[in-house]
Amino acid sequence: TPPILKVESNARTRLKVIPTSNLFNKNEESLYWLCVKGVPPLNDNESNNKNNITTNLNVNVVTNSCIKLIYRPKTIDLTTMEIADKLKLERKGNSIV
Repeated sequence: TPPILKVESNARTRLKVIPTSNLFNKNEESLYWLCVKGVPPLNDNESNNKNNITTNLNVNVVTNSCIKLIYRPKTIDLTTMEIADKLKLERKGNSIV
């Protein structure tokens, strides 16, 4: 997926994340943030209607979405459920560690 992508109204797209280096830890998972910004197009009617008496109110909203991206190396061959079963949590005061 290119760094800038035009998506038509009511359409969907997929992002493909490709590693650019081999600096990932081979023994444990790595956590990254994937942030995507949605920018609405400029309204072409604004410049064409300068002499028009009616007033239009257009609201453009820029959306930002960030999700956690977890990289799991192939050397970890456990399923998510198997990993969850191995977690040990303790309560210390008001915290869980």
